[in-house]
Amino acid sequence: MGVKVIAITDHDSTEGVGEAVAAAKDGRLEVIAGIEISTDVRESEVHVLGYFVDVADDELQRTLRLLRESRRGRARGMVEKLGQLGIDIEWERVQAFAGNGAVGRPHVAQALVEKGYVASNAEAFQRFIGRSGPAYVERYKLTPAEAAQLVCRAGGLPGLAHPVLGLVADQAHELTAVDAMLDDLKQAGLAAMECYYTATARRLPRPSWSERAASTSFPRAAATTTAATWRGASWAGSTCRPNR
Repeated sequence: MGVKVIAITDHDSTEGVGEAVAAAKDGRLEVIAGIEISTDVRESEVHVLGYFVDVADDELQRTLRLLRESRRGRARGMVEKLGQLGIDIEWERVQAFAGNGAVGRPHVAQALVEKGYVASNAEAFQRFIGRSGPAYVERYKLTPAEAAQLVCRAGGLPGLAHPVLGLVADQAHELTAVDAMLDDLKQAGLAAMECYYTATARRLPRPSWSERAASTSFPRAAATTTAATWRGASWAGSTCRPNR
C-alpha cells in the first residue's frame, strides 16, 4: 500500500519542508509542513510536534531561530568543557556533522565517536553530554505547553512525540509523568500523540505503552501517529497502525 502522507518534523527548523514538497509534486505523496520542538521538564526534556504549521509565521520562525542559536551555543560550550576534561574535538568537525541543519548534541557525539573517545553516540551521552554528564551545558527551552501554544498560534496542530523517551527510567513513574503532562497539554491544544515508534517495543513490557496510549481507554489525544527517524547514518522506524 505504501506511505500516502508524511509530515516533515525536523528539530527546531522548517527548512526541509520546501524541498520535501517539491519532491512530492507528482501528487503520489502528500507532505505536511511540520516541526519538532525540544522543551524542558524537570530533569529531562520532552519533544512537541507541530503539524500543518504555517512555515512563514513570524513568531514561529523567530522562536525557532532563537532555539537554533541556543543549540549552537550549547554545543560550542560542550566542546569547550570537553577540552577542559582533556577530550579534544574540533568545533569545525561538529559543524561539519550538522551540515546545513541545526547543530545539536548528536553532532558533538559523532565527533567524539570519530576521535575514538567513545564507541557510540549513546555512550557519548551517557558519559559526557547527557543531562548529568560533566560536559553538559543548558540551553534556552520552552515548556511543553508553551511549545504547543506556539504551534497553535502558527496555525498548526500540536502533538506529543515519543512520550516516554527522556523521562525517568522506571515504567510506573514514566506513565504517571506522561499522564500528568497530557492533562496540561490538552489545555494547551494537544491534538495528537506519537504512539508507535521503535523504542516502545524495546523499552517497555507488554502491554506496551503504545498499545495503552492508542487504546480507546486512553482518549486524551484526538489522533495517534507513528514515527521514523533519520539522524545521519542511523535510521529507526516503526510500523504504522491506523487510529482507533
